[in-house]
Amino acid sequence: MERQSLIDEKQKITLADEKSGVLKVDLIQVVGRGGTAIAYKGIRHFNGEKQMCIIKEYFPDESQSPVKRYYREKAGEPICIRSEDREEEKKRQEQNVRREIRLANEMYFDGKNNSPYAFHTEFLTHYGDSSYMILDTSEGQTLEAYVREKGRLSIEEAIESIERLLVIVEQLLGDKYCHGDIKGQNIWIRGEGVAKSFCLLDFGSVFSYDEYGYDLKTMSRQEKKEMADKIVFNEGIGCSSEGYRAPKIFQLSVAKARYMEERTARRAGLLLEAVKAITPATDLYSCIQVMFRLLYGEVYKGDGSVNIEKIQERTGCSESVAEKLLEMMKKNGKEEYRTADEVRKDLEILKTLQQKGAHPQVILDALKEKLKNKTIEIDERLLNQVKCEN
Repeated sequence: MERQSLIDEKQKITLADEKSGVLKVDLIQVVGRGGTAIAYKGIRHFNGEKQMCIIKEYFPDESQSPVKRYYREKAGEPICIRSEDREEEKKRQEQNVRREIRLANEMYFDGKNNSPYAFHTEFLTHYGDSSYMILDTSEGQTLEAYVREKGRLSIEEAIESIERLLVIVEQLLGDKYCHGDIKGQNIWIRGEGVAKSFCLLDFGSVFSYDEYGYDLKTMSRQEKKEMADKIVFNEGIGCSSEGYRAPKIFQLSVAKARYMEERTARRAGLLLEAVKAITPATDLYSCIQVMFRLLYGEVYKGDGSVNIEKIQERTGCSESVAEKLLEMMKKNGKEEYRTADEVRKDLEILKTLQQKGAHPQVILDALKEKLKNKTIEIDERLLNQVKCEN
């Protein structure tokens, strides 16, 4: 069954803080759906004041699961867990909610400063068989909502958006965390113009590279299964949205699903290998897919349906810009971007071409292409010198 939100046109759901009952929140609009939760825009009432916030409802996406554990008959009713799974699921839910709150707050506060790229997150209450978290946001909207309002963005604005996102990936996630589900619904925009800022909303899919530290070569069959069970218990790991999901995340989700169907040491080993294969480059893949969505109106599928002519038609850009953009998407499809600086380098070329300039790297690439099948040898040192001089 497709996950149903609490909100419909005829109703507004009010939740109260479980501890005091003083803080009340009206859920008014769905803003996103992730691997472990549905996010709502809410209005919080406290001491006679109203303030906007984000509420997350624990309702895992079970599309990859052989057994559906969570259900809701219709909008407005609480989420239920099937009776035969209730006790085990409550343990899993509690662990995953605590884990997400811990990770979100680790990123929000590093021990010295509060990050501008994340929100303080707290447990709010239980409703039915689900848990609810509250994020201390301010007025704003998701990047996905912003694009729906404006339509496709200009190349300049799309590039600027991705440059902001690259800063978040570097500074918030760095080499320590993998987000695994970066998309427009998970990016919150605050402010306007030069005061505009981006934050990440959803940390349900996040995991630390140190979290599952193990050496496959030294592990016994039983140890592999125990570690695989720990990974499976983490509802969010491997859950990512179609179109923004990097190939390695997809391979991880497949390995996870197969282990859940057949809990053998062999399947466990394949799952552990899939987790080890994830690197910071995984989130760069999603960022570039977001950029193409902003420009083209949909994500790049890599199935041959997008060509230079279609990019020009959709974006109104020149042939050289469309050619560079398509080159970037093909490169991204192979997960060949390893660092944010590599992405920035190509974005700089894209901006130069958009401004009808001739970027030195474009000239060098064209020269190499022309001389590739000739007997003339290209002096790489000379080319590099030309590049530096320009």
